[in-house]
Amino acid sequence: MCSVVGESLTFRTATALISVPACAACGQLGLPPVALAATSPDGRTTAEVRNHPAMDPPNQSLWLVRKGGGALKVEKLPGDGDWCDAIAWSGDGTTVAFLIRGQRLLVVAAATGDTLFDVRLPLPRRDRPPTFSRPTCGSPKTDGTRTTGRAGATGSALRPARST
Repeated sequence: MCSVVGESLTFRTATALISVPACAACGQLGLPPVALAATSPDGRTTAEVRNHPAMDPPNQSLWLVRKGGGALKVEKLPGDGDWCDAIAWSGDGTTVAFLIRGQRLLVVAAATGDTLFDVRLPLPRRDRPPTFSRPTCGSPKTDGTRTTGRAGATGSALRPARST
């Protein structure tokens, strides 16, 4: 028997009760079975993102499920590399779009599951890439003031430096 209680997943066997954090176990077990779902405007088809068991999640596939029965697998996403962020239907319900990793847009025909578009989205353009520095506490700036800066709690995140 298996149940999710709060933030843990509990397994009851004949001799033991085993509880593990849900965040660690659920992804590997493919839970929840349906990660995302969106119903077409006419209500006849539901686009689903399904989770599957994997040692290193996510492991997902994209589906079109017809009301009254029948399901069509659109695509199996590469495990541990891709995941679906969002699903959107066209106003007339003839096409459905899946946003994958925020970088890829897969648009399919709702009736057949055929791919209409599969494009990589451009990354946001920046005039200048961000720059980061790790100033030494009290290091002098060119205008004669002093700068202080510190790394975050893990040492990886930087906080903005302030002038003194």
